[in-house]
Amino acid sequence: MVEIFKKNIMILGEGASGKAAFAALKNIAHPFFYDAKKRFCSDDESLFSEPKKSPDIIVTSPGIGSHPMFEYAKQHNIPLICELELGFLLNDTPIIAITGTNGKTTVTKMIGDMLSKKYKVAVCGNIGLPFSSIAGGDHDIAVVEASSFQLERCVHFKPHIAVITNITQDHLDRHGSMQNYIDIKMSISKNQQREDYFIVPSDLKKHLPQHKSRLIFSDIDAYINCGWIEVEGEKVARVDSIKIEGEHNKKNIMQAMLVAKLMGLSNEDIEAAIKGFVMERHRLELIKETKGKRWYDDSKATNIDACIVACESMTGDTALILGGSDKGYNYDELFVRLPKQIKVVYLMGQVRSKLVFASEKARHEILIEQVGMMSEAVSAAKNLKLDNVLLSPAAASFDRYKDYKERGEEFRKLVESL
Repeated sequence: MVEIFKKNIMILGEGASGKAAFAALKNIAHPFFYDAKKRFCSDDESLFSEPKKSPDIIVTSPGIGSHPMFEYAKQHNIPLICELELGFLLNDTPIIAITGTNGKTTVTKMIGDMLSKKYKVAVCGNIGLPFSSIAGGDHDIAVVEASSFQLERCVHFKPHIAVITNITQDHLDRHGSMQNYIDIKMSISKNQQREDYFIVPSDLKKHLPQHKSRLIFSDIDAYINCGWIEVEGEKVARVDSIKIEGEHNKKNIMQAMLVAKLMGLSNEDIEAAIKGFVMERHRLELIKETKGKRWYDDSKATNIDACIVACESMTGDTALILGGSDKGYNYDELFVRLPKQIKVVYLMGQVRSKLVFASEKARHEILIEQVGMMSEAVSAAKNLKLDNVLLSPAAASFDRYKDYKERGEEFRKLVESL
């Protein structure tokens, strides 16, 4: 295990994760930020303002995919960990960790809502509050959303319960291959022991690594039967207690229920949490209904599978707005899988040419239109005689926006101005 106390710790990245790491370390170690203005070289005296500040440990923010210090750490045998790992090293409560391509934020929030009926819960990680920021806090359990960017730099991270919601194509621009992406997601279980639990959907069985934890298949041990959600044969909650839309969200809720049952929650508390659950912003969010037309913001759908799930959730004829910055996808699969309710597709952003090429290969009867900006798509869609307009980009937002939230907020403003 990495020893932190009184160590010189370099922090890469001065965003939310880096600042949280610095704040967590300042009273127990000697943290300092990497000075990006100093030219990197392998000589300590040239790299750092003072030789005494040569790092014993390097903590990197998840958004940093590569950095000169990574190679420096390897050459000098310096532990290189991510902020998530730092949070683990500073934490002394049980950890429930959730990863996956889609649905992990929903499952994380739902688990937090359920467990808060019985415990003091800290919900953190990729969901917004860095794990290291809760160090020393007054909580019984840490519920942690973990991204692949965070997991790839974890060495000792060990959750008591690990959940993988699903794995579909994503972040290939960073991880290089689908197999590498799968391996990183599966690594969430690598340090678990026999007293721990690993919850995965059964379609990932062929990808399971060697593990010591107790395996639970989320779609086999939890299921819907005669209007009830059952866990291993026990009626836990009525299906009609679910207020959020989409078949995929029933799966998300069942995964959260499995965790809640393992942690000793009563059926009454589980059902109460389900009834009171509210979806996060920009995830299949109904913004407005005008003249019988519903406008949905699903800006957080930054990959193909998330977009398809949103499209399948639509009732009635739908116009779809696609596009953004490139994450390395081949979009052939997207157009092959578009459900029949999608009648019009607007293409925008950096990946527009890739989307056009994929749509032409599919040769279906969907009307495809190219637009320069989102405002053009909204303006065109308002005159269509359709039931829904769905922003579900299947792409990142960085070609034009700071993040998916800013993209979603622009869509909301455009729709509300109609």
